[in-house]
Amino acid sequence: MALGVVLGLLFLRPKTAPPATPQPPIIYTVDEQAMNYIEVQLEGKRESFSKDKEGRWHIGSLTGMAVDPQRWGGIPFLLSGPRSKRVITDSASAADLQAYRLDTPPLVVIMGFETGDRFEVRLGAKTPDQGSYYAQNKGFTTVYLIDESWGGVVSRLAAQVPIPPTPTPTLPPLETPTPRS
Repeated sequence: MALGVVLGLLFLRPKTAPPATPQPPIIYTVDEQAMNYIEVQLEGKRESFSKDKEGRWHIGSLTGMAVDPQRWGGIPFLLSGPRSKRVITDSASAADLQAYRLDTPPLVVIMGFETGDRFEVRLGAKTPDQGSYYAQNKGFTTVYLIDESWGGVVSRLAAQVPIPPTPTPTLPPLETPTPRS
């Protein structure tokens, strides 16, 4: 009987869950539904996008051209909360910011919200392996690494504005004249 109790304890004890895999840090989280303005500054070039009351995004102001939905789809979601590959430092010095090009960042993203609040994230230099950007939220001293693909998508908003393609006109088929007798 004692053997049965020991075996029961060994085989019937609750299984422990495997240790949780640590998640990469989130750089910031914002409400994409409340986002109504996006501005991208890329090395002196500035493009902005505004969302109307119906949820449609426009280039520039609300009276501007609508964005190309094929190129725009997912942009507010992408901007709502990127994850970092890792934290570089929690308290960047002025020398750190200069080394990472965050003192004068080549890429800045400003998001505006229905509340009137604004939030700014800055992307500095790429890492030596070109796989990440150094990133920082304005007003905070933490410096993160963010994947190059995230920065690439965001920078293209300014470099290649998502203008809808010009429709190709289609002409009606030419009529072949019929001979008259």
